[in-house]
Amino acid sequence: MAEGRASITFDQSLPPTQGDAMIRLTTLLAVLLFPSAVLAWSATGHHVVCVVAYDLMSEDTRAEAMGILSHHPDFNTTFKPPSNVTQQANIERWQIGVAGCWPDIIRRSDEDRPKWHYQLGATLVIDDAEADEPPGPLPIDATMDTKDLHIFQALELALKVYRDEAQPKADRAIALCWICHLVGDSHQPCHVGSLYAPCFRGGDRGANSIRLVGGGNLHSAWDRLLGSRATANDVRRRVAELELTPLSITPTTRVAPTKVWQKEARDFAKENVYTNEVLAPVRGASRNGERLPNLQLSDEYFSAAGRIAKMQAAVAGHRLASLLSGVELLAEDDTPWQVR
Repeated sequence: MAEGRASITFDQSLPPTQGDAMIRLTTLLAVLLFPSAVLAWSATGHHVVCVVAYDLMSEDTRAEAMGILSHHPDFNTTFKPPSNVTQQANIERWQIGVAGCWPDIIRRSDEDRPKWHYQLGATLVIDDAEADEPPGPLPIDATMDTKDLHIFQALELALKVYRDEAQPKADRAIALCWICHLVGDSHQPCHVGSLYAPCFRGGDRGANSIRLVGGGNLHSAWDRLLGSRATANDVRRRVAELELTPLSITPTTRVAPTKVWQKEARDFAKENVYTNEVLAPVRGASRNGERLPNLQLSDEYFSAAGRIAKMQAAVAGHRLASLLSGVELLAEDDTPWQVR
């Protein structure tokens, strides 16, 4: 099977109703133009991850994914490309990017699955604060209607549905959207755990409770590191920028189990999200029983964060391509402790 053209210059050896439509369209525009209103990578970030994956996939894998996606209940409305996107390959790149955004487009609808977007548990604990227990394995009776799942449980479920040819194609198309989205979310360090400290009640909710000077919070600031306007030209430019990112993404990296994804992202959170610029005022507020003030973070903080965001987007794209190609992730016992 011939591998598809890759626009990322890394090691390429991949392992073998009208009213409802108007609501969706309005939500899509909100997601694309005002991504700080959602709790994930921005729409640009999700587009970038999906386009990286698309370009790495073989022609057969692309054809299968796009064929299934064409059965999505919203395909003729939500997935319609902009007027300036006309070539078939670019139309498909746009549509696979929208697939990655779709779970944000359906926010606050009956199809919304709020817990699916994040991992419960601690990235960091200060002063013996009480942390939430991490979720267990995927319940055997879980379905796509099960709302009480977290990110890696939901990804496992969506993969099962997508790969099951006996499932209705519309269900597989919805599962594909969740796969695209959750692979992206699981590489955003704020989505894989929280900071637990006495100044927070129940943790900082993946840095959502850390407010910044000038408005917004630390989580949304990380979301916007990959861009804030998901136009076709901006996505194309940002994918091209990744070509200049010095990374070595190995076959082992691509097939590492999700426990490794979680460890990687939490390590990045400890080192790059919760730096001393954040932890010093958190410790001070906790020690004094005060409310955490709005933080003013340095240019150096955001410069380092931007480098991590680009790297994680590239890795997520490679891993998404592997999953959609039918590659099984390594068993946890077979995984080297350090894969990249």
